[in-house]
Amino acid sequence: MSAPPDYYAILGVSPTADIAQIKKRYRELALRFHPDRNHEPSAVARIQEINNAWNVLGDAGKRAVYDAERQLLQSNRPPTAQRRPAAPQPAAAGFNGFGRTASRESADAVSFRQLFAAAVTAANSRRWSDAELFCRQALQVNPAAAAAHELMGDLYARRNQFSHASVSYAYAIQLNPPNWSVHAKMTALKGGAGPAARAAGPVFGVGVRTPHPPQTAERAAATIGAVAVASIGTFVVGILLALFTPGTPVIAGISLTLALALVLVGLSGGVLLSLGARFPPVSHEGLLAAHQRKQMPLLPPYVTLGVVAIFSFYVSAAVYFAIGSFKGSLSRFMVAAYGVALGLAALLVLLSSTQSVIGSSAGEWVVSANFVFPSLLAGWSFMDTLRAR
Repeated sequence: MSAPPDYYAILGVSPTADIAQIKKRYRELALRFHPDRNHEPSAVARIQEINNAWNVLGDAGKRAVYDAERQLLQSNRPPTAQRRPAAPQPAAAGFNGFGRTASRESADAVSFRQLFAAAVTAANSRRWSDAELFCRQALQVNPAAAAAHELMGDLYARRNQFSHASVSYAYAIQLNPPNWSVHAKMTALKGGAGPAARAAGPVFGVGVRTPHPPQTAERAAATIGAVAVASIGTFVVGILLALFTPGTPVIAGISLTLALALVLVGLSGGVLLSLGARFPPVSHEGLLAAHQRKQMPLLPPYVTLGVVAIFSFYVSAAVYFAIGSFKGSLSRFMVAAYGVALGLAALLVLLSSTQSVIGSSAGEWVVSANFVFPSLLAGWSFMDTLRAR
């Protein structure tokens, strides 16, 4: 990783300076080196450096990542055997006279690398809350990163949250089966060695090799495949129930048959999203701010959202988007779950209305998603449990 510019030196402030000091210094330098007031040849390059420094240090999120990168580069720790050298910084995009030149690395790849490096640095410095925050943000950018799931499992294990740790390790194993260090950690959890591992703190990428019988992996793959096939069948059954046997309305325009169809489609949809769309563990989603505490709440956020949705899908969605937007913790996977649930509910209502006038009831449109969304969360959680086992 090439060293980033020293933005603190460019602005002439201390790395511990607060935002007010940085802003004051930026304004002083911007006035001094503005091309309209300073006609020296070097003024243009200088003002560009000043603006770049302010762009990073003036934003709390960018500054946190920048500080983590500086700390990682300044650390004298030798890299572990399993840690790969970080990729070089991407070439800056510019104009070559014919169009914009392409960078060597995508913006998402850069963002993930920076966030994951910040998470590892924070974990090595025993700043556990910061490590968890950066790791969650990295998984938001790339949910298929096995290393990030492994580190997340280490952080859970340290807090004695072994069920959540096993889910994270299971995702890491599924995404990178040859990583025997994760197999060793999973075996230690199942063997009751969790507290001992917690006492030592997260140990990332130790490279331990443990026996991994091929038949175990084959049996696990066969089980996942069987669940996927069963989920597809369940989804089709739910569609057929809504299409050909809409039933008699019981409450708010919903018949018992249609309610069953909504639940079946929701359950199977949650399983298929977890498998096909590579959704991360549902316990990592929801209102993420609640997970940043030292101890998990009595009910995880996703369970609370599902319970509220049983009574009103729209109240659950409104609460999630309001609190998530305020806390800056909206998850694109949870947002997708709300959207998919609403779409499936609308689809089944339309299918049922082709055989009767049930779909003309406004109440049915309001209540139908109440069945789908909690069922979708249950199917998603079921797949997490199955992977952990």
